[in-house]
Amino acid sequence: MSEQLIDAVLIIKKALYRERQQKLLLLSILVFLATLLLYAALLQKENSLYQLLTIASLIAYTSSLLLLRDLLKFWRPESSPLFQLLTQASKNIVWIYLFEVRLSPFGIDFKKEINFCFRLMNRDMLQIRIPEKEAQKLMENLEFSLLHANFGYSKEKEQLFGIHPELLLKD
Repeated sequence: MSEQLIDAVLIIKKALYRERQQKLLLLSILVFLATLLLYAALLQKENSLYQLLTIASLIAYTSSLLLLRDLLKFWRPESSPLFQLLTQASKNIVWIYLFEVRLSPFGIDFKKEINFCFRLMNRDMLQIRIPEKEAQKLMENLEFSLLHANFGYSKEKEQLFGIHPELLLKD
């Protein structure tokens, strides 16, 4: 594995770790909300409000269990499909492009992240969110280490990928 690919893998590992932390925060909020709803349901004397709050609580608990299952499935960043692909089967990546996502509530720029899309030989797509400051370095490292892959988005590349992914491979 080249030094550039190692750097790219480290950036992706850090992003996967960040994503795991965000999911843990969301999980704790969901469990807290579900518990709060269940407690409010137990305090109700009216039957219909009790039922509504109990159902909402059960939905929140079920969502948190599904999130927990997803979190435990890829707890270690090394078990992530993207990490596995880059370290063991990078020849399956045919096209990599990125697009910008801005979080701007009420018109105020809050956060800007870059989504990297990895298109594979079997027509699958893997995505990962990378902070803006690390995105350029990741793209440069990937371009240098994955010489067979195509980089950047265009309608022509989208059409070629739709026809057959191998058409995007460089010679």
